[in-house]
Amino acid sequence: MKKIVLYEPKSSGYNIYSMIKVPRLGLAILGAILKEAGYDVTIFAEDITPPDFETILRADAVGISTLTCTTPRAYAIADIIRQNSRATVFMGGPHVSFMPEEALEHCDFVLRGEADMTIVPFMKALTAGTGFEKIAGLSFKDALNGSIVNVPEHALLHDLDKIPSPDLSLYAGKIDKIVSPIMTSRGCPWDCTFCSVTKMFGRGYRTNSVDRVISDIKSLLTRGNDWLFFYDDNFSANPKRTKAILKRVLDEKLEFKWGAQVRAEIARDHELLDLMKRTGAERLYIGFESINPETLECFNKKQTLQDIEKAIHSIHGHGINIHGMFVVGSDSDDQSVVSKTVDFAIDNELATIQLMALVPLPGTVIFDQIQREGRILTYDWSKYDAHYVTFKPLQMSAIELQWEILKGFMKFYSWKEVVKRFNSFDLKNSVLKIYGHFIVNNWKKFNLGWFDVMKGFGDGLAERSKHLQLSVKEAAQDVCTKVELLARKYGHSLTQDGK
Repeated sequence: MKKIVLYEPKSSGYNIYSMIKVPRLGLAILGAILKEAGYDVTIFAEDITPPDFETILRADAVGISTLTCTTPRAYAIADIIRQNSRATVFMGGPHVSFMPEEALEHCDFVLRGEADMTIVPFMKALTAGTGFEKIAGLSFKDALNGSIVNVPEHALLHDLDKIPSPDLSLYAGKIDKIVSPIMTSRGCPWDCTFCSVTKMFGRGYRTNSVDRVISDIKSLLTRGNDWLFFYDDNFSANPKRTKAILKRVLDEKLEFKWGAQVRAEIARDHELLDLMKRTGAERLYIGFESINPETLECFNKKQTLQDIEKAIHSIHGHGINIHGMFVVGSDSDDQSVVSKTVDFAIDNELATIQLMALVPLPGTVIFDQIQREGRILTYDWSKYDAHYVTFKPLQMSAIELQWEILKGFMKFYSWKEVVKRFNSFDLKNSVLKIYGHFIVNNWKKFNLGWFDVMKGFGDGLAERSKHLQLSVKEAAQDVCTKVELLARKYGHSLTQDGK
């Protein structure tokens, strides 16, 4: 058990990140751990480079990491690998961590939660063919009776310095250097009802040391990267630590531009904002979520509309751009909330926005509530990327919410707004507005059929198994074709016998 392939399926359709290919870091960390343990590791991320299925089908084990929206493709690819090779297929990521029984219809094992401490013991168990019941967080089918075994998860690791830095060299293909990812913490002390972060990574805020963060920054800068994005769910959850990192950046004269996800509360800390600006913060990504006070309360955001307005004013006052993230469609939102949100974003001069439909993601309070109430309209997980309305809102129809979101995007990223930015000599954000304009129009063209599908939705509970089977069947036809061509080339399915 030496050749390991780790696989990250691509997202479906168009979204705001379609032109910027940035890998998630989970596989790069697991790959680094396996490499240190002596395994031969290759990582394929479909958004970066087309995967080499000849290599994949000859691996000893293939690990697939999936979000909810990439799950149908992940399941389809897992099915193809199992049908055409002798590789053990295991899966991980938020979706399968919360729905291991579903995933085990397509793979051999599920590693739930954080797998940093269990990936090597799991590989050793695979080699020995025994001991799976001792691997914390592992799910599998009992060999004797087919029942699902869910081994309890281990305690979360608090000292993240014990985990190696992500090894980006393990990725096949060339990683886009426009934006380089870095992650310095896990978990979030907040507990928003629509978010699965706390259930996956805990409410405790666990961090790398300042020394480790600076080392990782230097490593990325050495590779020629000069624009970093902090993947942390909340980079400033511990302001004292964030200040210590930024002061070290200044002390060591490290020069780069950067962005990060933060909450509106940072606007109260002018020292922190000043440090952010001085160290190259170009854009802060802030989950404002809503301008509807009732929705903010429903989401458990623990912030007010006044907090949001003050934050925007303060951050702009320090010369930092804001990417505002809004979620619409809560039980408190009526049809007017979308247009009001867009007007708010324009009036407050937000540089860019995400205007996303509320998504009932597995692992969230919202999912449990909406499923219990019979309001989920589709279990085609590929539609769970926040661009599609997948449930029945209370104060409007699903299709009304979908059209309002599309109109809102088109208004914010209209040529009129592009010209306004250009006339104020804001060239960079003018370009981003143009980019947003084309992404929105491409999404509209690509998804005209989705509105016809929505017209056929009933008001009752969706047929989960039917929707999921159809989406999985259609998710990886391109991969089926590639594998069929390989089979013809070699005259049989690629198995380990062909090594």
